[in-house]
Amino acid sequence: MITRAQLLLAIAVVTCVPSALGQETGSYQGPELRRWSAVVSDLDETIHLYTDILGFELGEVSTDPKTSYVYEIFNISPSVTTRHATFHAGEKKRVLSVVEVPGTRLPALPDNPRMSVALINANGRFDEILKKLTEEGYTTMKPHALGSSGIEVGFVDRDGHLYALYEYPYAGQVEVDPHADD
Repeated sequence: MITRAQLLLAIAVVTCVPSALGQETGSYQGPELRRWSAVVSDLDETIHLYTDILGFELGEVSTDPKTSYVYEIFNISPSVTTRHATFHAGEKKRVLSVVEVPGTRLPALPDNPRMSVALINANGRFDEILKKLTEEGYTTMKPHALGSSGIEVGFVDRDGHLYALYEYPYAGQVEVDPHADD
C-alpha cells in the first residue's frame, strides 16, 4: 500500500526532476530522437555484431505479439513471427532496436545514393572494432580522416545496413589518406 506521503514524494520527483523520466533538463522543448530501429534477417548474427564486435549491451529479446506496431511500420505480413531485440550503451537504454523477419531477403544497399547511415562513436575502441569487423568479413570502406584529429570508416552489415564508425579525437594506428577529400 502506497502512503499519501510516498505518492506526494513521487509526484515531486517526477515534476521537479525531468531526468527521472529520461527527459533532459534545459530550455530545449523540441523532439528527442530515441533510437534507430531496423529490420534484420538473422537476429543472432545481429546480436553478435552489436554486442561482441561493437560492444553494445543486449537489452531485451522477445517475440513480437501479432498486435505489435512493427508489422505495420515495417510492412511485415502478420503471418510472419518476428523477434525483437534492444541494445543499451551504458546508462543510455534502448539506443538501438532490431526486428528479425526470418527467411526474408532484404533489399541490397543501393550504390547511389545511399539512403541512410547509423553513426557509431567507437569511444577509444576504433582499432579493435575495425579489426574485428575485418576478421569477420564485414564489408568496410577505406578509413577517412575526420577533421584534423579524428577517423571514420563506413561498413555494411550482413543485411546491407550502412554504418559509420568514428573516433574523435583518434590516437590509434590505422593509416588514413590525408588527401581523401582533395
